[in-house]
Amino acid sequence: MKVAAVRYERLFSLERYHNERISFEARLDEGESEDKAIGELFFKVAEIEDVFQAYRSCLDAMERNSHEIDYDAGRIAELERRVAEMKVTIEKLAKGEPDERLRAACDRESLKSLRAQLEHHRRDLEKHEREKAIAIAPLKLP
Repeated sequence: MKVAAVRYERLFSLERYHNERISFEARLDEGESEDKAIGELFFKVAEIEDVFQAYRSCLDAMERNSHEIDYDAGRIAELERRVAEMKVTIEKLAKGEPDERLRAACDRESLKSLRAQLEHHRRDLEKHEREKAIAIAPLKLP
């Protein structure tokens, strides 16, 4: 029997029930080893799968960071609203009765605490935006 061509094919299972099939076929020259050709095709498929995996990892990182950015942006908006409300309350309490001021002081978060939370989420937002930019960088074409 004379083998004229060899083919190597591999099916990769991905998340969410998706599959990816990669294959190569090679025509053999006279006297060329089928085993050697199959081995070369195997490594060719493995190299391509490494590139695809790096691509998928970049996409996953970008998606994770997008969710974190959305969360931090929402928290920042909420905290900014609460800080503005607290400033109004503080102004009202400065003119109010001592008992009312004491009750409000015990019932509410401090302005300092809200500002600290706000600063924390702003730093997180900046960090996630940097991480997203890093994740996107390998995906951009030259």
